[in-house]
Amino acid sequence: MKVTIAINNYNYSKFIVECVASVINQTYKNIELIIIDDGSTDNSLELIKANFDESFIKVISKKNGGQLSSFNEIKKYVTGEVVFFLDSDDIYKPEYIENIVKIYSDFKDIDFVFCAIERFYDDGTKEVIQKYSSNLELGYSAISTIYSKEWVGSVTSSISMRTDLVNKILPIPFENEWITRADDCLVWGSSIFGAKKYYYAEPLILYRIHGKNNFHGKQFSMEYLYKRELSIIKLFYYLKNKAKINEDIINLTALEFYSREDKSIKNLWLYISILKFQNGFLAKLKKVIRLIQIYIQFKKGKK
Repeated sequence: MKVTIAINNYNYSKFIVECVASVINQTYKNIELIIIDDGSTDNSLELIKANFDESFIKVISKKNGGQLSSFNEIKKYVTGEVVFFLDSDDIYKPEYIENIVKIYSDFKDIDFVFCAIERFYDDGTKEVIQKYSSNLELGYSAISTIYSKEWVGSVTSSISMRTDLVNKILPIPFENEWITRADDCLVWGSSIFGAKKYYYAEPLILYRIHGKNNFHGKQFSMEYLYKRELSIIKLFYYLKNKAKINEDIINLTALEFYSREDKSIKNLWLYISILKFQNGFLAKLKKVIRLIQIYIQFKKGKK
Protein backbone atom coordinates (compact mmCIF):
# COMPACT_ATOMS: atom_id res chain seq x y z
CA MET A 1 0.00 0.00 0.00
CA LYS A 2 1.40 3.35 -1.06
CA VAL A 3 0.74 6.17 1.40
CA THR A 4 1.19 9.93 1.33
CA ILE A 5 2.79 11.93 4.13
CA ALA A 6 1.56 15.52 3.96
CA ILE A 7 3.58 18.09 5.92
CA ASN A 8 2.29 21.64 6.26
CA ASN A 9 4.98 24.18 7.11
CA TYR A 10 5.07 27.87 7.87
CA ASN A 11 8.27 29.46 9.20
CA TYR A 12 9.34 26.42 11.21
CA SER A 13 12.94 26.30 9.99
CA LYS A 14 13.92 25.50 13.58
CA PHE A 15 12.05 22.18 13.40
CA ILE A 16 11.59 21.25 9.74
CA VAL A 17 14.77 19.17 9.31
CA GLU A 18 13.98 16.97 12.31
CA CYS A 19 10.39 16.62 11.13
CA VAL A 20 11.30 15.54 7.58
CA ALA A 21 14.01 13.20 8.87
CA SER A 22 11.39 11.41 11.00
CA VAL A 23 9.47 10.61 7.80
CA ILE A 24 12.52 9.44 5.86
CA ASN A 25 13.53 7.19 8.77
CA GLN A 26 10.21 5.31 8.86
CA THR A 27 10.42 1.54 8.86
CA TYR A 28 7.67 1.56 6.20
CA LYS A 29 9.10 2.71 2.87
CA ASN A 30 6.28 2.76 0.30
CA ILE A 31 5.54 6.43 0.83
CA GLU A 32 5.48 9.74 -0.99
CA LEU A 33 6.34 12.89 0.95
CA ILE A 34 4.63 16.17 0.09
CA ILE A 35 5.55 19.40 1.84
CA ILE A 36 3.18 22.34 1.48
CA ASP A 37 5.13 25.46 2.38
CA ASP A 38 2.62 28.14 3.29
CA GLY A 39 4.61 31.17 2.17
CA SER A 40 7.46 30.85 4.68
CA THR A 41 9.71 33.89 5.00
CA ASP A 42 12.47 32.08 6.92
CA ASN A 43 15.01 29.63 5.46
CA SER A 44 12.79 26.52 5.67
CA LEU A 45 12.99 25.76 1.97
CA GLU A 46 16.77 26.24 1.86
CA LEU A 47 17.20 23.79 4.75
CA ILE A 48 15.06 21.16 3.02
CA LYS A 49 17.11 21.45 -0.17
CA ALA A 50 20.40 21.37 1.73
CA ASN A 51 19.60 18.34 3.85
CA PHE A 52 17.46 16.02 1.73
CA ASP A 53 17.32 14.39 -1.68
CA GLU A 54 14.75 16.45 -3.55
CA SER A 55 13.81 13.51 -5.76
CA PHE A 56 12.18 11.93 -2.70
CA ILE A 57 10.26 15.05 -1.66
CA LYS A 58 7.66 17.06 -3.52
CA VAL A 59 7.79 20.63 -2.21
CA ILE A 60 4.84 22.87 -3.06
CA SER A 61 5.31 26.57 -2.33
CA LYS A 62 2.18 28.67 -2.04
CA LYS A 63 1.09 32.10 -0.89
CA ASN A 64 0.50 32.28 2.85
CA GLY A 65 -3.08 31.35 3.63
CA GLY A 66 -3.10 29.24 6.78
CA GLN A 67 -3.58 25.59 7.70
CA LEU A 68 -6.87 24.91 5.93
CA SER A 69 -5.54 26.42 2.71
CA SER A 70 -2.57 24.02 2.99
CA PHE A 71 -4.93 21.05 3.43
CA ASN A 72 -6.90 22.16 0.37
CA GLU A 73 -3.66 22.39 -1.62
CA ILE A 74 -2.42 18.97 -0.47
CA LYS A 75 -5.45 17.27 -2.02
CA LYS A 76 -4.26 18.22 -5.53
CA TYR A 77 -1.05 16.17 -5.31
CA VAL A 78 -1.86 13.03 -3.32
CA THR A 79 -1.32 9.68 -5.07
CA GLY A 80 -1.22 7.36 -2.03
CA GLU A 81 -4.15 5.28 -0.76
CA VAL A 82 -3.94 6.80 2.72
CA VAL A 83 -2.93 10.33 3.74
CA PHE A 84 -0.96 10.91 6.93
CA PHE A 85 -0.93 14.53 8.13
CA LEU A 86 2.04 16.08 9.93
CA ASP A 87 2.72 19.55 11.33
CA SER A 88 6.31 20.61 10.70
CA ASP A 89 7.11 21.09 14.40
CA ASP A 90 6.18 17.47 15.27
CA ILE A 91 7.93 14.12 14.81
CA TYR A 92 6.90 10.60 13.83
CA LYS A 93 8.39 7.69 15.74
CA PRO A 94 10.09 5.28 13.26
CA GLU A 95 7.41 2.55 13.40
CA TYR A 96 4.39 4.87 13.18
CA ILE A 97 3.48 4.43 9.51
CA GLU A 98 4.09 0.67 9.56
CA ASN A 99 1.78 0.13 12.53
CA ILE A 100 -1.03 2.32 11.20
CA VAL A 101 -0.85 0.88 7.67
CA LYS A 102 -1.40 -2.55 9.23
CA ILE A 103 -4.70 -1.31 10.68
CA TYR A 104 -5.88 -0.11 7.28
CA SER A 105 -4.79 -3.43 5.75
CA ASP A 106 -6.42 -5.58 8.44
CA PHE A 107 -9.65 -3.57 8.73
CA LYS A 108 -10.90 -2.73 5.24
CA ASP A 109 -13.88 -0.80 6.62
CA ILE A 110 -11.75 1.59 8.70
CA ASP A 111 -11.49 5.04 7.07
CA PHE A 112 -9.79 7.16 9.74
CA VAL A 113 -7.16 6.34 12.37
CA PHE A 114 -5.68 8.47 15.12
CA CYS A 115 -3.28 7.49 17.86
CA ALA A 116 -2.06 8.53 21.28
CA ILE A 117 0.59 11.24 21.39
CA GLU A 118 3.65 11.98 23.48
CA ARG A 119 4.03 15.65 24.30
CA PHE A 120 7.59 16.81 24.74
CA TYR A 121 8.82 20.13 26.08
CA ASP A 122 11.95 22.21 25.62
CA ASP A 123 13.14 21.23 29.10
CA GLY A 124 13.06 17.52 28.21
CA THR A 125 9.82 16.75 30.01
CA LYS A 126 7.58 14.17 28.34
CA GLU A 127 3.89 13.42 28.81
CA VAL A 128 1.82 10.64 27.18
CA ILE A 129 -1.72 11.65 26.22
CA GLN A 130 -4.14 8.77 25.68
CA LYS A 131 -7.83 9.14 24.91
CA TYR A 132 -8.41 5.45 25.68
CA SER A 133 -6.21 2.91 27.44
CA SER A 134 -6.27 0.36 24.62
CA ASN A 135 -6.90 0.08 20.89
CA LEU A 136 -10.54 0.73 20.15
CA GLU A 137 -12.82 0.52 17.12
CA LEU A 138 -14.88 3.70 17.47
CA GLY A 139 -17.49 3.00 14.83
CA TYR A 140 -19.37 5.81 13.13
CA SER A 141 -20.02 9.29 14.50
CA ALA A 142 -21.98 11.32 11.93
CA ILE A 143 -25.09 11.77 14.07
CA SER A 144 -23.21 12.45 17.30
CA THR A 145 -21.08 15.01 15.46
CA ILE A 146 -23.96 16.80 13.77
CA TYR A 147 -26.14 17.00 16.88
CA SER A 148 -23.62 17.11 19.73
CA LYS A 149 -20.42 18.29 18.02
CA GLU A 150 -18.64 15.19 19.29
CA TRP A 151 -14.96 15.43 18.32
CA VAL A 152 -13.65 11.96 17.48
CA GLY A 153 -10.02 12.55 16.67
CA SER A 154 -6.80 14.17 17.79
CA VAL A 155 -4.19 16.74 16.76
CA THR A 156 -3.18 17.05 13.10
CA SER A 157 0.00 14.98 13.34
CA SER A 158 -1.75 11.89 14.70
CA ILE A 159 -4.48 11.87 12.01
CA SER A 160 -4.58 9.68 8.92
CA MET A 161 -7.43 8.80 6.57
CA ARG A 162 -8.10 7.05 3.31
CA THR A 163 -7.59 9.26 0.28
CA ASP A 164 -11.13 8.80 -1.01
CA LEU A 165 -12.36 10.29 2.27
CA VAL A 166 -9.97 13.24 1.93
CA ASN A 167 -11.34 13.84 -1.56
CA LYS A 168 -14.90 13.94 -0.22
CA ILE A 169 -14.13 16.44 2.55
CA LEU A 170 -11.76 18.79 0.76
CA PRO A 171 -11.70 21.43 -0.46
CA ILE A 172 -13.45 23.41 2.27
CA PRO A 173 -13.94 27.18 1.84
CA PHE A 174 -13.61 29.69 4.71
CA GLU A 175 -9.81 29.42 4.62
CA ASN A 176 -9.40 32.77 6.36
CA GLU A 177 -11.48 31.49 9.28
CA TRP A 178 -9.40 28.32 9.71
CA ILE A 179 -5.87 29.67 9.51
CA THR A 180 -5.17 27.59 12.62
CA ARG A 181 -6.97 24.64 14.25
CA ALA A 182 -8.01 23.29 10.84
CA ASP A 183 -7.60 19.76 12.18
CA ASP A 184 -11.17 20.38 13.40
CA CYS A 185 -12.25 20.49 9.75
CA LEU A 186 -10.68 17.07 9.16
CA VAL A 187 -12.04 15.50 12.35
CA TRP A 188 -15.59 16.79 12.07
CA GLY A 189 -15.66 16.51 8.29
CA SER A 190 -14.61 12.86 8.30
CA SER A 191 -17.33 12.01 10.82
CA ILE A 192 -20.04 13.83 8.88
CA PHE A 193 -18.99 12.00 5.71
CA GLY A 194 -19.53 8.66 7.44
CA ALA A 195 -15.98 7.62 8.35
CA LYS A 196 -15.55 4.56 10.52
CA LYS A 197 -12.84 5.45 13.01
CA TYR A 198 -10.18 3.57 14.95
CA TYR A 199 -8.03 4.60 17.92
CA TYR A 200 -4.49 3.24 18.31
CA ALA A 201 -3.36 3.50 21.92
CA GLU A 202 0.42 3.48 21.43
CA PRO A 203 1.91 7.02 21.46
CA LEU A 204 3.73 7.08 18.11
CA ILE A 205 3.64 10.85 17.61
CA LEU A 206 5.99 13.27 19.33
CA TYR A 207 3.96 16.46 19.74
CA ARG A 208 6.23 19.41 20.42
CA ILE A 209 5.20 22.02 22.98
CA HIS A 210 6.87 25.37 22.41
CA GLY A 211 6.10 29.07 22.56
CA LYS A 212 4.52 29.21 19.09
CA ASN A 213 1.86 26.52 19.47
CA ASN A 214 -1.41 27.96 18.21
CA PHE A 215 -3.65 26.27 20.75
CA HIS A 216 -1.88 24.49 23.63
CA GLY A 217 -1.84 26.49 26.86
CA LYS A 218 -3.43 29.58 25.33
CA GLN A 219 -6.13 31.77 26.89
CA PHE A 220 -8.74 33.02 24.44
CA SER A 221 -10.81 36.20 24.57
CA MET A 222 -14.60 36.24 24.46
CA GLU A 223 -14.39 37.85 21.02
CA TYR A 224 -12.24 34.98 19.72
CA LEU A 225 -14.55 32.33 21.21
CA TYR A 226 -17.66 33.99 19.79
CA LYS A 227 -16.21 34.27 16.28
CA ARG A 228 -14.92 30.70 16.48
CA GLU A 229 -18.42 29.43 17.30
CA LEU A 230 -19.77 31.30 14.29
CA SER A 231 -17.09 29.67 12.13
CA ILE A 232 -18.00 26.23 13.49
CA ILE A 233 -21.69 26.76 12.75
CA LYS A 234 -20.84 27.81 9.21
CA LEU A 235 -18.50 24.82 8.78
CA PHE A 236 -21.16 22.35 9.97
CA TYR A 237 -23.81 23.84 7.70
CA TYR A 238 -21.45 23.56 4.73
CA LEU A 239 -20.33 19.98 5.50
CA LYS A 240 -23.87 18.71 6.12
CA ASN A 241 -25.01 20.11 2.80
CA LYS A 242 -21.92 18.85 0.95
CA ALA A 243 -22.48 15.37 2.41
CA LYS A 244 -26.21 15.65 1.61
CA ILE A 245 -27.12 14.90 5.21
CA ASN A 246 -30.83 15.46 5.81
CA GLU A 247 -31.83 15.80 9.45
CA ASP A 248 -34.75 13.41 8.85
CA ILE A 249 -32.31 10.46 8.80
CA ILE A 250 -32.05 10.48 12.58
CA ASN A 251 -33.03 6.79 12.34
CA LEU A 252 -29.30 6.19 11.94
CA THR A 253 -28.94 6.92 15.64
CA ALA A 254 -29.45 3.36 16.91
CA LEU A 255 -27.24 1.88 14.17
CA GLU A 256 -24.47 4.35 14.94
CA PHE A 257 -24.58 3.61 18.67
CA TYR A 258 -24.47 -0.11 17.93
CA SER A 259 -21.41 0.33 15.65
CA ARG A 260 -19.33 1.45 18.60
CA GLU A 261 -17.19 -0.94 20.58
CA ASP A 262 -17.62 1.42 23.55
CA LYS A 263 -21.29 0.96 24.51
CA SER A 264 -20.90 2.59 27.90
CA ILE A 265 -23.66 4.40 29.79
CA LYS A 266 -21.94 7.66 28.83
CA ASN A 267 -22.31 6.91 25.12
CA LEU A 268 -25.85 5.63 25.63
CA TRP A 269 -26.91 8.92 27.19
CA LEU A 270 -25.14 10.85 24.46
CA TYR A 271 -27.39 9.26 21.86
CA ILE A 272 -30.50 9.50 24.03
CA SER A 273 -29.89 13.24 24.36
CA ILE A 274 -29.60 13.53 20.57
CA LEU A 275 -33.12 12.16 20.19
CA LYS A 276 -34.57 15.36 21.61
CA PHE A 277 -34.15 16.82 18.13
CA GLN A 278 -36.80 14.46 16.76
CA ASN A 279 -40.34 15.65 16.18
CA GLY A 280 -43.06 13.91 18.14
CA PHE A 281 -43.01 12.51 21.65
CA LEU A 282 -43.84 8.93 20.63
CA ALA A 283 -41.08 8.87 18.01
CA LYS A 284 -38.62 10.02 20.65
CA LEU A 285 -39.84 7.50 23.20
CA LYS A 286 -39.68 4.56 20.80
CA LYS A 287 -36.11 5.32 19.80
CA VAL A 288 -35.00 5.86 23.40
CA ILE A 289 -36.49 2.47 24.27
CA ARG A 290 -34.73 0.89 21.27
CA LEU A 291 -31.39 2.30 22.34
CA ILE A 292 -31.86 1.01 25.87
CA GLN A 293 -32.81 -2.41 24.51
CA ILE A 294 -29.63 -2.51 22.43
CA TYR A 295 -27.59 -1.52 25.47
CA ILE A 296 -29.19 -4.24 27.64
CA GLN A 297 -28.64 -6.87 24.93
CA PHE A 298 -25.00 -5.85 24.69
CA LYS A 299 -24.49 -6.06 28.48
CA LYS A 300 -26.12 -9.50 28.60
CA GLY A 301 -23.93 -10.70 25.74
CA LYS A 302 -20.77 -9.77 27.67
CA LYS A 303 -21.69 -11.93 30.70
